[in-house]
Amino acid sequence: MSFNCVLVAVPGLTSADLATLGVSSGEGTTLDDATMPDAPSPAVFEVDGGTLIAGSDIEAVLEWLPTLTDWRTAVAIFGSTADTYSFEVYDGPSLIRQWVTVAGETVAEDGEPLLAEEAIEYLDDDSLLDLLEAASQLPISFDIEGNYVDLMP
Repeated sequence: MSFNCVLVAVPGLTSADLATLGVSSGEGTTLDDATMPDAPSPAVFEVDGGTLIAGSDIEAVLEWLPTLTDWRTAVAIFGSTADTYSFEVYDGPSLIRQWVTVAGETVAEDGEPLLAEEAIEYLDDDSLLDLLEAASQLPISFDIEGNYVDLMP
C-alpha cells in the first residue's frame, strides 16, 4: 500500500446527519477506489457506529472538516510517497491530539498520546490505519462500499 489520501472517521455520524449538512450522494464506490489519485471526489462510507469520509483530494476533505463541529473526529493523512503521515483527533472544532511523522521521525506533536499509540514507534500506512480504527472504534476495510459525494452544498 502506498498512496496519498485522507481518511476521516466520525463515530455517530449518520446519512441523515450528512443530508442535514447538505452532502449529496453520487455514484457508488469502494474505499479502495475512493483513495486512488484519479478518484472524482471524496466519498462517504456508513459503517457500524458511524461514517468514514475518504478521498485523494486531501485539501477538499480538510476544508470540509469544520462542518463537523458536533462530532468527535479522527483524521489520518497518508502521504506515503513522501513518507509523511499525520494523525489528528478533534473534539468538535478543537484539536485535542496531533502526531506527524516524516521518514520515521516525529516532526509535530500536540496533546496527550492515546493509549493506542503506546505500541507505535512511528507512523506508516499500517500503523496509521490501525490507530485510526482504534481511536474511532469504527471498522475500516478497503472493500467497504459507499458513494462519492459533493461535500460543498
